[in-house]
Amino acid sequence: MKSAIKKFTRQTLVELSSFAGCQVLNSKCSMEKEVLRATVVEDVNLGRWAQAGDAVICSGYPFHAHMECFSVALEQLHEAGATVLCIKSIRNRPFPDEAILLADQLDLMVVELPREAIFSNIIQQISEKILSLKAEAYNQLQAQTESLLEILFRENMLEDCFYHIEQFIGNPVVAFVANIKLYMSRETRAWLSQEDQAAVFHMFCRQQQSGESSLRVAIDGQTTVFDFIEIRMTSDETLLLGVAEKNQSTDELAFLALNRIGKFLAVEVKNATTAEKVQRRQEDTLINDLFSGEFATDSDVVAAAASYSYHLDRNWKYRVAIIRLLNRAESAPLHLNFTSLLQGAREYLQLDAILTSYAGEIVIMFCDGCENTVLERFIKWLSGIVAGYDVQVHLSAPASLVGIPLALDQARKIGSICQRCGITERIVTIEQLGTLWLFNLLPRDETVASFVHRFLDPLKTYDQEHGSSLVQTLKTYLNCGGSTKMTSQLLFTHYNTVTYRLEKIQSLLGVDMEDSSLRMQLMVALTLDQLLDWLH
Repeated sequence: MKSAIKKFTRQTLVELSSFAGCQVLNSKCSMEKEVLRATVVEDVNLGRWAQAGDAVICSGYPFHAHMECFSVALEQLHEAGATVLCIKSIRNRPFPDEAILLADQLDLMVVELPREAIFSNIIQQISEKILSLKAEAYNQLQAQTESLLEILFRENMLEDCFYHIEQFIGNPVVAFVANIKLYMSRETRAWLSQEDQAAVFHMFCRQQQSGESSLRVAIDGQTTVFDFIEIRMTSDETLLLGVAEKNQSTDELAFLALNRIGKFLAVEVKNATTAEKVQRRQEDTLINDLFSGEFATDSDVVAAAASYSYHLDRNWKYRVAIIRLLNRAESAPLHLNFTSLLQGAREYLQLDAILTSYAGEIVIMFCDGCENTVLERFIKWLSGIVAGYDVQVHLSAPASLVGIPLALDQARKIGSICQRCGITERIVTIEQLGTLWLFNLLPRDETVASFVHRFLDPLKTYDQEHGSSLVQTLKTYLNCGGSTKMTSQLLFTHYNTVTYRLEKIQSLLGVDMEDSSLRMQLMVALTLDQLLDWLH
């Protein structure tokens, strides 16, 4: 960001008439560093009384007998943030070369004042010049603020308002509201492709987490810097303005003026978001009716969806996917606003799908055959915003439009099976679950419960009373295809101990573990016990 505000710098300082005859002792320091005030210090510990941005003025008298302390005093001034030391010569002795070299390294300008220099004149001139430059900057800022306010009050359309603000500032301006949407002019929207808009959306989300004043993002293959202004709209809503350094470095004065009118711009944006929220609530009514089975025929669904620009076809089959975020890392956000996140995804991914938050879950409905494209793009989008979670998709079988409630129930049951059985694949379908899905369909029947209890209750009771692990040993043994050696290796348990446990299992159940048919029944019992929560 470039500065158009005239500041009182080291160069301005040495050009004052009260500095006539002075000499800058170190030539390598930057002359553009700002000076904020002047102060007189007559103490060998100069840094004790200095502040950041100070021009410290000293007669040199404290160092008449303590020249060895001069380098230490320079380091103290640097630590305090002082920018200039103006000092008279000490008994016409030159300052030590090593001290001047140190001042160059510290970027602390040292000015030798003539013996006849009058401190009161120096202080007065510095103060008057600083106040004069501040007044000039304020007048410029006020003029630019009034120009921006005129734009706000003149334009009725938000896009037109952004366009004229951009013309005034010279760079694109983008507004971002609570993970919902980006607002910008038509010209900026034309500059940003759909992928670029998604990248900018992600950048704003990162800024909300990091709080950085500027970030870089790749747009059309080139890195663009965005400078941010944060404006509080309500107690829980914030408007972020991002100024892209596309055409030129952003002028600091124009940036400050934009910051000053931020509250007024926030009102315009809030009015726009309120209207969109009303429309979204109406769309949510359609989705609730669809998922809860309020429509009698596929044609009814198609007609209702058309009024909200959803293009559904009664001749197609559709799938329902529930997206779940698992295993939150410590760095991941604890609370997520699904409604806001999904609004952003709808806006910038342009998925050919119904994307919503339903009953506290992220739900996507799309045409059968599109699952790879839709899910891949959405998961990539979601992972970029809520990094630190594992994403798992529970995908239903294809269904007709009136069969969507059943498809939604299928997806939920797939999620329940994954949770109870420890399934961690990214996308899980009924086909992948195989027999687990069939077992899940078993009725709540006493016969099923008796089958499970017959095999497992004696083992669970023994484990509870003796602190043993017969059930775990049995499960591992069956998963190892009946290999005692492999079971002992997986359990990190001695072979003889595993053999003893298997004998105890046979004794408690009154069965022969060598019987392959029996081993299959035991495997089914263990699976049902883990899968069917109603058994417990």
